[in-house]
Amino acid sequence: MFDKNHKIIFGNKLPNVIRDVPFSKKKLDFLSDLSKFIFKQKKLIKYPEIISFAYWCRRANLIRMKSNHNSKELRFGKGLVFHIVPSNVPINFAYSFAFGLLSGNSNILRISSREVKSTKVLCDLIKILIKKKKYKNLYNSNCILSYEKETQITKFLSGISDVRMIWGGDKTINKIKSLPSKSSSVDISFPDKYSISMINLNKINKNNIKNLVNNFFNDSFVMDQNACSSPHMIIWLNKNSKNVGKVDFFWRSLLNKVNSKYIFSDDMIYKKITRNYENIVKLNNSIKSSKNYGEKINVTTLKKITKNIDQIRGIFGSFYQYYSNNLSCLGDIKSEKLQTISYFGMNKNKIIEILYKYNLSQISRVVPIGKSLDLNLIWDGYDLIESMTNTIKIE
Repeated sequence: MFDKNHKIIFGNKLPNVIRDVPFSKKKLDFLSDLSKFIFKQKKLIKYPEIISFAYWCRRANLIRMKSNHNSKELRFGKGLVFHIVPSNVPINFAYSFAFGLLSGNSNILRISSREVKSTKVLCDLIKILIKKKKYKNLYNSNCILSYEKETQITKFLSGISDVRMIWGGDKTINKIKSLPSKSSSVDISFPDKYSISMINLNKINKNNIKNLVNNFFNDSFVMDQNACSSPHMIIWLNKNSKNVGKVDFFWRSLLNKVNSKYIFSDDMIYKKITRNYENIVKLNNSIKSSKNYGEKINVTTLKKITKNIDQIRGIFGSFYQYYSNNLSCLGDIKSEKLQTISYFGMNKNKIIEILYKYNLSQISRVVPIGKSLDLNLIWDGYDLIESMTNTIKIE
């Protein structure tokens, strides 16, 4: 049950459960108003993840998502969604909340008790907006609270919720799933995933390198490589004497971007070094070479793609690279954790052919570089609107 250590950010700790139709006008208005409210805060420019969220929930994008999920079936939200969101990707709570709203549900979100500035800033803005008179029903039917992981609160909320949306590592997900829940409840879980980029060196030129680097930076550094869709490894295609220098130029250009847009703390540097040494042990004899770019970007070249490649994850600018002459190397990645392949200078239909050929059914997304962090209502194999609604069949 609730204890003295929990903190209500806003709303009722036991929200009124309202089962609404997906994409209701009130929910669209609220998220659209939130987008406008964020853009009015000039100081938020230093929080690119919040700006990205505001861009995502602008009205035009919401209408596009509604159009893509237009259905003749009668749907209503399942009821109360309990969100357990990850602490390593703080902005995730906002998207999870939006998913719950758009699917017509009431929501309880548990965020980490460890204070993160961007989370606090965005929660404060949401609280100001949702307390307005026109959103009174939303305030009463939704709640964000924080508390420590080891608590009876999670057990209680699991028992009363109709959907549990669980973001986190395998250990966290298994622990939540072991807790009692309604017989009719649905679990939507997003475990640790691994993502890569593929770049065709033949297609890089002086006219597009800047845009490529900017897009790769956004995919990687906005979330400190903690997002499951952020790339940890680049597979370079078509390395030859004409374009061998393009790889080094790419990393040096990325370093320039990092120097101007990314701030390292001592703690980040320590964690980065520690992770690199841990990965060296895991890679064993698979390392060909390693190179630092200004001590802010570390690039390790691999002789081969190992079976445990999904465990070789970078952080704060640590990347791994592998050279291949064709896409067949994707067949060497057997991991069930491979989620997103972002690409540049390639025909996506060729990638699809390889996915079929090697039965890489575990992959959820194939997107251009720069789109890795674009969350949508089909995520990690789930259609979130369908998963969080009941369908009424009428004949």
